[in-house]
Amino acid sequence: MADQHCIDVPVLDLQARTVDPCEEKRRERGDFGFYEYTVNVYTVRIPFTGEAVVFGFRPNPFDLSPPRATLENNELLIVLEQKYPDATALSTEIHRTTSSIEKYLSWLREMVEPFNAQLAGVARDTIRSRKEKLGKDANVLTALGIPIRRRDAVPATVSVPIQRTPIPLPHKRAQGRPQQPDPTLSEAAYQQILKTMADMALVIERNPTAFEHLTEEQSRFQFLVPLNALYEGNATAETFSYAGKTDIQIRNQGMPIFTAECKFWTGEKSLLKAIDQLLSYTTWRDTKTAILLFNRQKDLSKIIAKLETTVARHPRFLRCDGVLNETQFRFVMSHPNDLSRHIVVTVLVFDIP
Repeated sequence: MADQHCIDVPVLDLQARTVDPCEEKRRERGDFGFYEYTVNVYTVRIPFTGEAVVFGFRPNPFDLSPPRATLENNELLIVLEQKYPDATALSTEIHRTTSSIEKYLSWLREMVEPFNAQLAGVARDTIRSRKEKLGKDANVLTALGIPIRRRDAVPATVSVPIQRTPIPLPHKRAQGRPQQPDPTLSEAAYQQILKTMADMALVIERNPTAFEHLTEEQSRFQFLVPLNALYEGNATAETFSYAGKTDIQIRNQGMPIFTAECKFWTGEKSLLKAIDQLLSYTTWRDTKTAILLFNRQKDLSKIIAKLETTVARHPRFLRCDGVLNETQFRFVMSHPNDLSRHIVVTVLVFDIP
């Protein structure tokens, strides 16, 4: 909490500044009516690190001529005009403005440092008070003796059963008869696992502030927790399998029965690359897979609209086996080393902070 709420005062990178010159027309009224003239406009762009919002703060010490500039992405823009070009005057004005900005930032930095230093203590006190309140609330409900109504909107993933559900696997047949050489995942168990991961993704979608800073690796572990809690199988992260490392894998008797990849959407090429990566991890008997595709950009509907056509461009694509719902798609791909061997790839798309 302290890291999330601390203030990061910007630092200007004056060594990386650039100037963008152009000419613009101006119109003024003179003694004999309106007339036009040309001015040189110089836009000085200064990159900076830190939080842009801080430029809008006013420190306690200030003067009567605060600096003026605009912001564009991670750059500070100082716009200056000259009717008659003068390099010395331009350089002097740029130096005066940047010095004034840095002076204001130094004043802000002196105020922000003690504020940031006390955040950790404030966070601990706030969490302690919150825990005490929740404890008192729980005691009231316990003494009341009335069952608490369950919210239907909360996915079942957050509730861990007393006895975990076993993943059904075929039993070995008696000696002398043909045997199943390796365990396989039933369609019912496959759908159950997909539902568990989809429920966990909904938890992330509905709690944006709690998950906004998750990396791919941290996102993966959010799914491993309910998988291990709900099923009697071995769900692991970064398990070595065949040609590389998988994100999530469930193994039985040392053999993979389910493999999944977690990826952030960065474009169509990234999805095709994720499919390549997933297929490279699968063994010949590993036919149940999934891709959890996280979107942190806008326009999720546009991504969903082109998902089928994107996957169809993959050289191992065979067919689309149906759209399970508006954000779940089931595809059938051929195995990289055996064209007659089919692999089910379910793509689950989620909007996360």
